[in-house]
Amino acid sequence: MKNNSNENSLIKVNENSFFYKIKNFFRNLFGKKESNITPIENQVLKTQEITNNKRDSFRETVTNIENDETRLLKLQKQFDNGEITEEELTQKQIEDLENLYNKQIEELQKSNELRKEKIKNSKYGSQFFDKIKAIETDETRLLKLQKSYESGEVKEEDLTDEQVNKLLELYQDQIDGLRISNERRKQKLLEYREKMKKAI
Repeated sequence: MKNNSNENSLIKVNENSFFYKIKNFFRNLFGKKESNITPIENQVLKTQEITNNKRDSFRETVTNIENDETRLLKLQKQFDNGEITEEELTQKQIEDLENLYNKQIEELQKSNELRKEKIKNSKYGSQFFDKIKAIETDETRLLKLQKSYESGEVKEEDLTDEQVNKLLELYQDQIDGLRISNERRKQKLLEYREKMKKAI
């Protein structure tokens, strides 16, 4: 008896019948469409939609950051190459460049510290640092000798042949560096002159 009442309460719908199709047509027409989605499925769909929106927003943010960073790096390259002068930059661009330089310096210092640690922890690390310190002291000694020679405290007769040779090499390096620096300045001045000619 119990089974019969359950069977009677559930009416089997024939979805292929003519009346069922007409009923669905009018429901769809007037916006009373039956939803076959359960509340749980509906919640899952909403969660997926929110997740997709967050992903899209995140991607857009990352793209904007990448675009800003690439623009700033291009600006830095132009500034370093002398294509743009500080006068041509806005205050915000100057601040952004300063922040970028500070960030790069900080990252370089961290990277150098990590390298130093790796070298120290390696098998021949201490010997390597001793050699570097010796090189530094040789350079500082040579620069002090150059200063003493130029101020007249030390005369050429007081120097050994090795010291004379090292001083000559130092002067040659300094002359080469000065020549390169002057070439860069000359190039910049020529570029500025060309810009001025075009502006007139």
